[in-house]
Amino acid sequence: MRIALVTTPWSSRSGIADYTRHLLPYLRARAEVDLFVEIGREGEECGEEEPRSVDELVPRDYDRILYQLGNEAQHAFMVPLVRRIGGTVVLHDWVLFDLAMAAYPELQRGGLRGLRRAFQEGGAAEARVYLRGKRRPPALARGWYSPEEDGRWCAARAPLETEGAERLRGRVHVPKGRTLVALQAGAELGRWAGPGDHELELGLDETADPLLHFHVEGAGPPRGGADPRVLGAFFKGLDLRHRGVWEPTEPETAVTVSERGLSADRFELALNRSIVRHADGFLVHSDCVGERILASRNAPTPISRVHHGVEERWADVDRVTRRAEIGLEAAWHDALLIGTLGAVQVHKRPAVLLEALRLLAGSSVDARLLWIGEERPEEFDLVREAERLGLDDRVIVTGWLAEEDAQRALAAADVSVHLRGPSTLGTSGGACQGLSVGLPGIVSDLPELAHLPGECVLRVPQNEDEAKNLAEVLIDIDEDPALRAELEAAARRKVEEEFHWRHAADRYLDVLETHPRARASRRSLLVRFLHATARERKEPATAGAPQRD
Repeated sequence: MRIALVTTPWSSRSGIADYTRHLLPYLRARAEVDLFVEIGREGEECGEEEPRSVDELVPRDYDRILYQLGNEAQHAFMVPLVRRIGGTVVLHDWVLFDLAMAAYPELQRGGLRGLRRAFQEGGAAEARVYLRGKRRPPALARGWYSPEEDGRWCAARAPLETEGAERLRGRVHVPKGRTLVALQAGAELGRWAGPGDHELELGLDETADPLLHFHVEGAGPPRGGADPRVLGAFFKGLDLRHRGVWEPTEPETAVTVSERGLSADRFELALNRSIVRHADGFLVHSDCVGERILASRNAPTPISRVHHGVEERWADVDRVTRRAEIGLEAAWHDALLIGTLGAVQVHKRPAVLLEALRLLAGSSVDARLLWIGEERPEEFDLVREAERLGLDDRVIVTGWLAEEDAQRALAAADVSVHLRGPSTLGTSGGACQGLSVGLPGIVSDLPELAHLPGECVLRVPQNEDEAKNLAEVLIDIDEDPALRAELEAAARRKVEEEFHWRHAADRYLDVLETHPRARASRRSLLVRFLHATARERKEPATAGAPQRD
């Protein structure tokens, strides 16, 4: 079988790109596979692979066209391809909010065109949600955004009233590539470069204009999402000293915590009809996504479920040694270590994890959390919240790690905990990676995670006792070595028998035999011809540009 695989380059910081990279060698063991990527990205790093631009894809040259597609803005280029030539989509998420926002700029601009597109991509119910979000007052007032759980963002420029104050102090997080500057009456009082947290303490001129100005060089929208806000720095508290007394202060704004813009509704906006209605077949990781596809199409459709693949990464090395190898202090060596993989985001329920830790702090269980992933304090400042709860000595956030280092850190844990809610209905890649290192797992009791094997993955319902229930499951694992050993053995067995990439690839190819070939069209050939002609005209005129063979 010849397969045209449409994906993103391995250089993308993307779970779906990593997924495709691991799957590909096993697909190639039984099929001929060519990689195609977005126009202009064919030169990006793909290991030893040499992907081609999608404008070179000729459907009739292949038996099947396969898309690796999920809720990522960088997958927007696949939308017109699916509409035009069809093929089989590996749908990693039901909610495609970020993809839709990138594919259709009118959704961000709003107005009648945005509303029409929301109706086309999501139907009447989602159009109403979209309209509700767009009608909210802006979240910005006088340069400051709505307060969040432990601070607030400023925009590129934000004033602060300091009438009668002698000094100012506070804590601020400055993201990578940005510099915060404090000015009073045009004079620079301080400058702090990102990335990192900074302690501010400034002397103020009581005889000058009392309005202090914060400017953020390099301010911009958050990376990788559809949040349209221009964010500067994240302030985690500001105090002013008047006559020797420090008092907390808040910027003058008229916004409220509920005014978060359209992205607050992201989990209610699937915006996926261009994909769901136009693809010829689907591979999914859970039955609940397959059921939603059928309900949306209201027609017989080839849909096949395939496990999220993993490697066999466990090794018979004791965890004390592993913890020492990754730099954990001695106090962590004998603790019940909870491992969580992925960026810190609110929908991964970090607050529930911290509350479970707080409940365990008074018990005989020495539970600690190793969060392996990128810090995103604009969403949830895990470190600051742990400090507030008195858990700062029990929580470590590693920041983003290369895949090999992240796997080594996860293997040092006793249990893999990956909660979700609200959800895009995607399978948790982190939970599957926990199985790959032979760990028992704990996940939220959600339909999209129902396929994870109950022999080694325990479930926690989302209710008012969620943190309490999680704490009780952790106590059981800590106090019952036989249970832990049984769960670990089941995790290894399930990977060997069902979840390894070789099984996933076999399933791919078996079910693709039953899926339809892609549709060819005159328009697709014309587009390819026009792109090729444009390249031939442009490249010789570009000094020093590498020439194609």
